Amino acid sequence: MAFLGSPRAEKPEAEARPVRRGRARAIGSWLAGALSVLGGAGIVMAFREKIRTGHGGEIYRTGQGYQFSYLGVMVLVALLPVVMIVGSAIGWWLRRDEREFDRRYPPARSSDDRRPPIG
Repeated sequence: MAFLGSPRAEKPEAEARPVRRGRARAIGSWLAGALSVLGGAGIVMAFREKIRTGHGGEIYRTGQGYQFSYLGVMVLVALLPVVMIVGSAIGWWLRRDEREFDRRYPPARSSDDRRPPIG
């Protein structure tokens, strides 16, 4: 029981969060990622079966009017890792180039640092 003149009991600023919530989110994220990969693999296997049975070159129209063929989709799926690797390499090169530029030419001091102190 707190009295009127007594100081308020302070709670610590950073209380420990329950570990289960973070762990549950991590498990859910991994599970969703694994199911996404399995779903993509299932679609690729179904398209592969269509191509193997001779239906890969047929042109289909979607409800929105787009034309696609199973063979074209498989080519796009095969190019996806190549595009990801090339994009990652370009990003790495740009970050490396920027770090090297900052190392060679450090940022200039602000004009306030160069002024003599007043007084």
